[in-house]
Amino acid sequence: KLDVVLGAVSFVWGILFPLVLGGIIAFILNVPMAALERFLFRKKEEAGHKWQKKLARPVSLVLSILLVLALLVLVIFVVVPELGVTLISLGSTIEAFLPKAQLWLENLFQNNEQIVEWIGSLEVNWSKIAETLFNFFRNGAGNVLSSTVSVAMGIIGAFTTFFIGLVFACYILLQKEKLGSQARKLLHAVFPKKQAD
Repeated sequence: KLDVVLGAVSFVWGILFPLVLGGIIAFILNVPMAALERFLFRKKEEAGHKWQKKLARPVSLVLSILLVLALLVLVIFVVVPELGVTLISLGSTIEAFLPKAQLWLENLFQNNEQIVEWIGSLEVNWSKIAETLFNFFRNGAGNVLSSTVSVAMGIIGAFTTFFIGLVFACYILLQKEKLGSQARKLLHAVFPKKQAD
């Protein structure tokens, strides 16, 4: 009954995925958050202000989230357009190269008339290729996402999963010392002292 086992594993994974995603987000955000906390609030231990101690971690968390978002926006608006320009340039380079390659092949096989005729008859119809690709993606997308409702539900589900993961990541990052202490207590309660350590 492998299908039943895989279905059960898939169901459990669907429940646990937002928590795993939260752990991944927390792992990524912990590095800039800890650096910001040390840089901006380096004297919070010595400071007598309670508000500074209480605000250090939340402010560092918000700043690290904003920093990661800024990096993502930078990648989207700088790298992605450059990638598009590179692909367009590559396409025009290939289009300019094909007649030269055709001429070179004609010169190479000029003693064989059949090959020369075949090379001369070769034509690349870029509009036909583009239309075929467009139809493939349109029909493929139509088959995979058969209705607008399923697309909307997929988008809502993805946003919900990401939001739950983000909330879980914020909880982990704001309570990391307490969670670490609880994890150590749990390990010492379950395993012998040597293995727990």
